[in-house]
Amino acid sequence: MHTSFQEILDQLEMSFSVRETQVHGLVSVAERENLQSQQTSPAVIRALLDAERYGASHVYFRSFPERRPPQAQVFLYDCTSTLHHEQELAETHRKLWNYGKVVLFYAIYPEKVDIFSCFQPPTLNADNQPRYNPVEHLVLAAQATVDLEKRHRFSGRAFDNGSFWENPQNSPLIRRSTSAQTTLLEEMRNVRRKVVAEHIVSDSLARRLIVLGLMVRFLEDRAALPSDFFGTFLQEATSFFEVLREPTALLECVDALAEHFNGDVFHLTDTEKHEIEKADLYPFADAFEGKTSANQRHFWALYSFADLPVEFISYLYEDFIEEGTGAVYTPPMLVDLLLDECMNPSALRDTHRILDPACGSGVFLVGAYRRLVEAWQWRNGWQRPSASILLQLLRNNIFGVDKDPQTVELAIFSLCITLAGHLEADRIWEELRFPKLKGDHLLAQDFFQLIQEDRFTESFGLIVGKPPFGSEVTGIAGEVEQNRTVAGVTFPALPDRQLCHLFLRETPQLLGPEGTGCLILKDGFLYNLNAQNFRTAFLHTFQVPQILDFVSIRHLFKGKSNGKPSDAKVVAVFFENRPPDEKKTLLHATFRKVWSVQDQLGFELDAYDFHWLPRHVAREEPLVWKADLLGGGRLLRVHKQFADLPTLGDFLKEKAYEGWYSYEGWYYGEGFIVGKRT
Repeated sequence: MHTSFQEILDQLEMSFSVRETQVHGLVSVAERENLQSQQTSPAVIRALLDAERYGASHVYFRSFPERRPPQAQVFLYDCTSTLHHEQELAETHRKLWNYGKVVLFYAIYPEKVDIFSCFQPPTLNADNQPRYNPVEHLVLAAQATVDLEKRHRFSGRAFDNGSFWENPQNSPLIRRSTSAQTTLLEEMRNVRRKVVAEHIVSDSLARRLIVLGLMVRFLEDRAALPSDFFGTFLQEATSFFEVLREPTALLECVDALAEHFNGDVFHLTDTEKHEIEKADLYPFADAFEGKTSANQRHFWALYSFADLPVEFISYLYEDFIEEGTGAVYTPPMLVDLLLDECMNPSALRDTHRILDPACGSGVFLVGAYRRLVEAWQWRNGWQRPSASILLQLLRNNIFGVDKDPQTVELAIFSLCITLAGHLEADRIWEELRFPKLKGDHLLAQDFFQLIQEDRFTESFGLIVGKPPFGSEVTGIAGEVEQNRTVAGVTFPALPDRQLCHLFLRETPQLLGPEGTGCLILKDGFLYNLNAQNFRTAFLHTFQVPQILDFVSIRHLFKGKSNGKPSDAKVVAVFFENRPPDEKKTLLHATFRKVWSVQDQLGFELDAYDFHWLPRHVAREEPLVWKADLLGGGRLLRVHKQFADLPTLGDFLKEKAYEGWYSYEGWYYGEGFIVGKRT
């Protein structure tokens, strides 16, 4: 390694640390193959592969005391020994801003370090080319006091202990609101609002055309289409923007994509086709391309679908469908946390059946499918899977149920484009054919009807999801609720008539002997006193290894409830289909901090957030959960000691016999006295 580069790393407190399969701190991209042979975490190998693709020499990882995999924080570029032109690094900034999976990148020169935020967009010059524009410069002279402070601010230690995220000076660098996904989402919302407000096309067709347009841009930017593809439908056309202006050419183009790729991703209904035939699409195409009277700059110059995660298209589709519906959807950082807990890559095989019993738009299923693909790569030397292997992993393992047909369509779409995102560009056109998933793998039905009809004939390796938080248990769900004998145990009635508790009661028996379940429930499962009997019955019947408690985190969920921003309080209950093991404790982890609630970046846990409960305590002590929330330790014992003491009311009753009322004027009871304003 170049000596000056090493000295700079020392000043930044970024050291190399790879111990067996445990990665912490700085890792050289050149170490990837060696780490692969040691069966290092897939998250680490994936980050190193991505860093290599973007030309970085090193990655700085943050590790966690719990079982979460290390997370890449910074890509580093060694400009002390390798020539990196400023324009090349400016283009790298644009790509990493679109990539969006790392916070910063450092360009390290002999006398300085230039720091770029991967959450802030690059600035463009008059030719729509990105400028070299770092957000911070570190001068490496030892006497520079200000830069010494900056050095601490951007040091490896600041990432290790989490202080980087808590420093207010860093807030502008890590705002999700300026990320590529968020800004492009807002751009597409604006396009949709404009064309609908001006009655160019209907709202439903605007949504469909925007999503189709982004999917085609994904194929275009990854060079996955034949070079003369658009010219087939419109003479001399070289881009989708040109085809979009001509209804006949657009319909022929979409039909050709639908026929070639199969599935339902490019399907248009007869109603949509009829509206397109009659529409003047020039204003829509201008808005979509960014060519408006108020904004002649093409905003597409900032974006690269070769680098944007393909899942973005499904996020956009979800946003379009759920905007204004009052839906509350699960944030990606919570999905990732729970799936990382459930899906150990070393335990996953080509067949690991996964069910989301209330799948909605498919966020858990997409995340689970991505992990199945990565586990396959992990076992096979990180080679790219073929289209047939990707299809096999999808068809053999991914299952979902939801009552809403529209969200099931979205889940299918999201899974299909996730499949496409794992293929190399030159293989997409030749190999990719989307599968038909509706009816066999993803069902638009009532989950409890399937339970009642005994439709689940094979067990699952994982059941995961967020059931609805409704307090009405009617229809088929009400009939299932009345049959309260589960695994030989008679359960009490559902506390608060919460539908999510019925999902919890019915799903464990669908698991195989080595299977794991994880459902997100309302906090009442732990904290409502009337849930005590139900909770005790569940803990007595099934093995519950851990409960993750998010009650202390506000505004974790996006969306609205009753017209107001959602502030749902939830817990995640993990379970297995076997009797409880009394020799093993139950982990109650109380999450109190996140890197940024508003920006949805990640969770923080401290040592005192882990509470290991004997199983009899978890079953028999209804206040143990609140005691843990307040700090755990001796709080429950202290509470019990005070609970055994007489109350003030008992004391006064006793003293009443001694004549205290006759001359002291004592009164006691519940209530309050309204004070007078002065």
